[in-house]
Amino acid sequence: MIRVFIWLAGPLRNLYKTSPSAKGEEVDLHEGSTVAQLLDHYNVPHDKVHLIVVNRKKAGPATRLKDGDEIRAIPLAAGG
Repeated sequence: MIRVFIWLAGPLRNLYKTSPSAKGEEVDLHEGSTVAQLLDHYNVPHDKVHLIVVNRKKAGPATRLKDGDEIRAIPLAAGG
Protein backbone atom coordinates (compact mmCIF):
# COMPACT_ATOMS: atom_id res chain seq x y z
CA MET A 1 0.00 0.00 0.00
CA ILE A 2 0.99 3.60 -0.58
CA ARG A 3 -0.34 6.76 1.02
CA VAL A 4 -0.81 9.91 -1.06
CA PHE A 5 -2.29 13.34 -0.44
CA ILE A 6 -4.99 14.64 -2.77
CA TRP A 7 -6.09 18.23 -3.09
CA LEU A 8 -9.28 18.84 -5.09
CA ALA A 9 -9.81 22.41 -6.23
CA GLY A 10 -13.00 24.41 -6.69
CA PRO A 11 -16.25 22.47 -7.06
CA LEU A 12 -14.37 19.15 -7.00
CA ARG A 13 -13.92 19.63 -3.23
CA ASN A 14 -17.50 18.43 -2.77
CA LEU A 15 -16.19 14.96 -3.59
CA TYR A 16 -13.91 14.65 -0.54
CA LYS A 17 -14.69 11.59 1.59
CA THR A 18 -14.40 13.47 4.90
CA SER A 19 -15.76 16.99 4.37
CA PRO A 20 -16.22 19.46 1.49
CA SER A 21 -14.39 22.03 3.61
CA ALA A 22 -11.28 19.82 3.91
CA LYS A 23 -8.02 21.31 2.64
CA GLY A 24 -7.09 17.91 1.23
CA GLU A 25 -7.04 14.28 2.23
CA GLU A 26 -4.64 11.42 2.67
CA VAL A 27 -5.70 8.22 0.98
CA ASP A 28 -4.24 4.71 0.91
CA LEU A 29 -3.98 3.07 -2.52
CA HIS A 30 -2.55 -0.13 -3.92
CA GLU A 31 1.07 -0.05 -5.06
CA GLY A 32 1.18 0.89 -8.76
CA SER A 33 -2.04 2.93 -8.71
CA THR A 34 -2.44 5.70 -11.27
CA VAL A 35 -3.86 9.20 -11.11
CA ALA A 36 -6.92 7.92 -13.02
CA GLN A 37 -7.54 5.29 -10.35
CA LEU A 38 -7.23 7.92 -7.63
CA LEU A 39 -9.75 10.15 -9.41
CA ASP A 40 -12.09 7.15 -9.78
CA HIS A 41 -11.77 6.51 -6.03
CA TYR A 42 -13.25 9.99 -5.50
CA ASN A 43 -15.78 9.68 -8.34
CA VAL A 44 -14.18 12.66 -10.08
CA PRO A 45 -15.42 12.91 -13.68
CA HIS A 46 -12.20 12.89 -15.72
CA ASP A 47 -13.63 15.40 -18.21
CA LYS A 48 -14.05 17.94 -15.38
CA VAL A 49 -10.33 17.95 -14.55
CA HIS A 50 -8.40 20.51 -16.58
CA LEU A 51 -5.01 20.08 -14.91
CA ILE A 52 -3.39 17.32 -12.86
CA VAL A 53 -0.27 18.10 -10.86
CA VAL A 54 1.83 15.50 -9.03
CA ASN A 55 4.55 16.89 -6.77
CA ARG A 56 4.34 20.29 -8.48
CA LYS A 57 4.79 18.83 -11.98
CA LYS A 58 2.13 18.49 -14.66
CA ALA A 59 0.95 14.89 -14.94
CA GLY A 60 -1.61 12.81 -16.75
CA PRO A 61 -4.18 10.16 -15.83
CA ALA A 62 -1.71 7.32 -16.54
CA THR A 63 0.92 8.70 -14.14
CA ARG A 64 1.84 6.04 -11.56
CA LEU A 65 1.75 7.23 -7.98
CA LYS A 66 4.34 6.62 -5.28
CA ASP A 67 4.14 6.74 -1.51
CA GLY A 68 4.10 10.35 -0.30
CA ASP A 69 3.02 11.91 -3.61
CA GLU A 70 0.92 15.07 -3.52
CA ILE A 71 -1.74 15.25 -6.23
CA ARG A 72 -3.77 18.28 -7.22
CA ALA A 73 -6.81 18.02 -9.48
CA ILE A 74 -7.84 21.38 -10.88
CA PRO A 75 -11.01 22.00 -12.92
CA LEU A 76 -11.32 24.54 -15.69
CA ALA A 77 -12.22 27.88 -14.11
CA ALA A 78 -15.40 29.59 -15.19
CA GLY A 79 -16.55 33.08 -14.58
CA GLY A 80 -18.02 36.12 -16.11
